[in-house]
Amino acid sequence: MRPERADGIVDLLDRLLDKGLLLNADIVITVAGIPLLGVSLNAALAGMETMLHHGMLEDWDRSTRAWHLSQARIEPPLQGGEILFSGLGSIWHGRGTLKTWKPGIWYVTEKELLLWSREPANIIFQSELSMIRGVIGGNEEVSLILDGGEERIRMDRAEQFCQTLAGALALPAR
Repeated sequence: MRPERADGIVDLLDRLLDKGLLLNADIVITVAGIPLLGVSLNAALAGMETMLHHGMLEDWDRSTRAWHLSQARIEPPLQGGEILFSGLGSIWHGRGTLKTWKPGIWYVTEKELLLWSREPANIIFQSELSMIRGVIGGNEEVSLILDGGEERIRMDRAEQFCQTLAGALALPAR
Protein backbone atom coordinates (compact mmCIF):
# COMPACT_ATOMS: atom_id res chain seq x y z
CA MET A 1 0.00 0.00 0.00
CA ARG A 2 1.31 3.43 -0.93
CA PRO A 3 0.58 6.58 1.03
CA GLU A 4 -1.68 8.99 -0.85
CA ARG A 5 -1.82 12.75 -0.50
CA ALA A 6 -5.24 14.35 -0.04
CA ASP A 7 -5.83 17.61 -1.91
CA GLY A 8 -8.26 19.05 0.62
CA ILE A 9 -10.65 18.25 3.45
CA VAL A 10 -13.34 17.01 1.05
CA ASP A 11 -10.88 14.63 -0.63
CA LEU A 12 -9.63 13.46 2.76
CA LEU A 13 -13.17 12.82 4.03
CA ASP A 14 -14.09 10.99 0.80
CA ARG A 15 -11.07 8.69 1.11
CA LEU A 16 -11.74 8.12 4.81
CA LEU A 17 -15.36 7.07 4.18
CA ASP A 18 -14.55 5.04 1.06
CA LYS A 19 -11.33 3.27 2.09
CA GLY A 20 -11.37 3.63 5.87
CA LEU A 21 -8.73 4.01 8.53
CA LEU A 22 -7.43 1.29 10.87
CA LEU A 23 -5.62 2.21 14.06
CA ASN A 24 -3.83 -0.43 16.13
CA ALA A 25 -1.77 0.82 19.06
CA ASP A 26 -0.30 -0.64 22.24
CA ILE A 27 0.75 1.95 24.82
CA VAL A 28 2.53 1.23 28.08
CA ILE A 29 3.03 3.99 30.64
CA THR A 30 6.00 3.44 32.89
CA VAL A 31 7.50 5.33 35.81
CA ALA A 32 11.13 4.64 36.71
CA GLY A 33 11.12 1.61 34.44
CA ILE A 34 8.08 0.06 36.15
CA PRO A 35 5.09 -0.47 33.85
CA LEU A 36 2.00 1.03 35.51
CA LEU A 37 -0.66 1.23 32.84
CA GLY A 38 -1.24 -0.57 29.56
CA VAL A 39 -3.61 0.43 26.79
CA SER A 40 -4.42 -1.67 23.74
CA LEU A 41 -6.34 0.29 21.12
CA ASN A 42 -7.97 -1.16 18.03
CA ALA A 43 -10.19 1.17 16.03
CA ALA A 44 -11.72 1.25 12.57
CA LEU A 45 -13.18 4.38 11.02
CA ALA A 46 -14.99 4.19 7.67
CA GLY A 47 -18.31 4.72 5.97
CA MET A 48 -21.02 2.12 6.70
CA GLU A 49 -20.83 0.68 3.18
CA THR A 50 -17.10 0.06 3.63
CA MET A 51 -17.59 -1.38 7.12
CA LEU A 52 -20.28 -3.80 5.90
CA HIS A 53 -18.16 -4.72 2.85
CA HIS A 54 -15.37 -5.83 5.23
CA GLY A 55 -17.71 -7.72 7.57
CA MET A 56 -17.81 -5.16 10.39
CA LEU A 57 -20.98 -4.09 12.24
CA GLU A 58 -23.10 -6.71 10.42
CA ASP A 59 -25.00 -7.73 13.58
CA TRP A 60 -25.74 -4.08 14.39
CA ASP A 61 -26.91 -3.47 10.81
CA ARG A 62 -29.25 -6.50 10.85
CA SER A 63 -30.74 -5.66 14.25
CA THR A 64 -31.26 -2.02 13.27
CA ARG A 65 -32.97 -3.04 10.03
CA ALA A 66 -35.20 -5.50 11.89
CA TRP A 67 -36.14 -2.84 14.45
CA HIS A 68 -37.08 -0.39 11.69
CA LEU A 69 -39.28 -3.02 10.04
CA SER A 70 -41.11 -3.61 13.33
CA GLN A 71 -42.08 0.05 13.80
CA ALA A 72 -45.67 0.87 12.87
CA ARG A 73 -45.70 3.98 10.69
CA ILE A 74 -47.34 5.42 7.60
CA GLU A 75 -47.81 2.77 4.93
CA PRO A 76 -46.60 3.33 1.36
CA PRO A 77 -49.01 4.42 -1.38
CA LEU A 78 -49.09 1.18 -3.34
CA GLN A 79 -50.99 1.04 -6.64
CA GLY A 80 -52.83 -2.06 -5.55
CA GLY A 81 -52.34 -5.76 -5.89
CA GLU A 82 -50.89 -8.25 -3.49
CA ILE A 83 -47.53 -7.53 -1.83
CA LEU A 84 -45.22 -10.30 -3.04
CA PHE A 85 -42.06 -9.16 -1.20
CA SER A 86 -41.04 -6.54 1.35
CA GLY A 87 -37.66 -6.03 2.93
CA LEU A 88 -35.09 -3.46 3.99
CA GLY A 89 -32.59 -2.28 1.46
CA SER A 90 -31.20 0.72 -0.35
CA ILE A 91 -30.65 2.13 -3.81
CA TRP A 92 -27.53 3.87 -5.10
CA HIS A 93 -28.18 7.54 -5.73
CA GLY A 94 -25.23 8.72 -7.79
CA ARG A 95 -26.71 11.76 -9.48
CA GLY A 96 -25.42 15.26 -8.81
CA THR A 97 -22.75 16.03 -6.25
CA LEU A 98 -24.08 13.81 -3.44
CA LYS A 99 -23.45 10.14 -4.11
CA THR A 100 -24.89 7.82 -1.47
CA TRP A 101 -27.07 4.80 -0.72
CA LYS A 102 -30.66 5.82 0.07
CA PRO A 103 -32.26 3.33 2.49
CA GLY A 104 -35.89 2.28 2.75
CA ILE A 105 -38.28 -0.66 2.47
CA TRP A 106 -38.60 -2.41 -0.87
CA TYR A 107 -42.05 -3.58 -1.95
CA VAL A 108 -42.74 -5.84 -4.91
CA THR A 109 -46.42 -6.05 -5.80
CA GLU A 110 -48.24 -7.56 -8.74
CA LYS A 111 -48.05 -4.16 -10.48
CA GLU A 112 -45.00 -2.23 -9.24
CA LEU A 113 -41.64 -2.02 -7.51
CA LEU A 114 -41.36 0.64 -4.81
CA LEU A 115 -38.70 1.82 -2.34
CA TRP A 116 -40.43 3.61 0.55
CA SER A 117 -38.85 5.72 3.28
CA ARG A 118 -40.88 5.82 6.49
CA GLU A 119 -39.14 8.86 8.01
CA PRO A 120 -39.66 11.20 6.31
CA ALA A 121 -42.49 9.42 4.55
CA ASN A 122 -41.69 9.52 0.84
CA ILE A 123 -41.16 7.40 -2.25
CA ILE A 124 -37.46 7.02 -3.07
CA PHE A 125 -37.91 4.82 -6.14
CA GLN A 126 -41.00 3.62 -8.01
CA SER A 127 -41.43 1.70 -11.25
CA GLU A 128 -44.22 -0.20 -12.89
CA LEU A 129 -43.21 -3.80 -13.52
CA SER A 130 -43.73 -3.27 -17.26
CA MET A 131 -40.74 -0.84 -17.25
CA ILE A 132 -38.34 -3.45 -15.80
CA ARG A 133 -36.38 -5.48 -18.36
CA GLY A 134 -34.31 -7.67 -16.05
CA VAL A 135 -32.88 -8.30 -12.62
CA ILE A 136 -29.38 -9.62 -11.87
CA GLY A 137 -28.67 -10.63 -8.28
CA GLY A 138 -25.49 -11.11 -6.33
CA ASN A 139 -24.79 -11.81 -2.67
CA GLU A 140 -26.25 -8.56 -1.32
CA GLU A 141 -26.22 -6.44 -4.50
CA VAL A 142 -28.78 -6.41 -7.27
CA SER A 143 -28.70 -4.74 -10.68
CA LEU A 144 -32.12 -3.69 -11.90
CA ILE A 145 -32.31 -3.25 -15.69
CA LEU A 146 -34.89 -0.62 -16.67
CA ASP A 147 -35.97 0.99 -19.91
CA GLY A 148 -33.99 4.11 -18.96
CA GLY A 149 -30.83 2.44 -17.64
CA GLU A 150 -29.65 0.44 -14.65
CA GLU A 151 -30.10 0.87 -10.87
CA ARG A 152 -27.92 -0.63 -8.12
CA ILE A 153 -29.71 -2.08 -5.09
CA ARG A 154 -28.38 -3.52 -1.79
CA MET A 155 -30.33 -5.73 0.60
CA ASP A 156 -29.94 -8.69 2.93
CA ARG A 157 -32.40 -10.96 1.12
CA ALA A 158 -31.20 -10.17 -2.41
CA GLU A 159 -31.72 -13.71 -3.72
CA GLN A 160 -35.33 -13.88 -2.54
CA PHE A 161 -35.95 -10.36 -3.92
CA CYS A 162 -34.56 -11.37 -7.36
CA GLN A 163 -36.61 -14.58 -7.47
CA THR A 164 -39.82 -12.77 -6.47
CA LEU A 165 -39.27 -9.96 -8.97
CA ALA A 166 -38.30 -12.34 -11.77
CA GLY A 167 -41.42 -14.39 -11.04
CA ALA A 168 -43.63 -11.29 -11.15
CA LEU A 169 -41.98 -10.28 -14.46
CA ALA A 170 -42.04 -13.86 -15.80
CA LEU A 171 -38.25 -13.62 -16.36
CA PRO A 172 -35.53 -16.08 -15.38
CA ALA A 173 -33.56 -14.89 -12.32
CA ARG A 174 -29.80 -14.57 -12.97
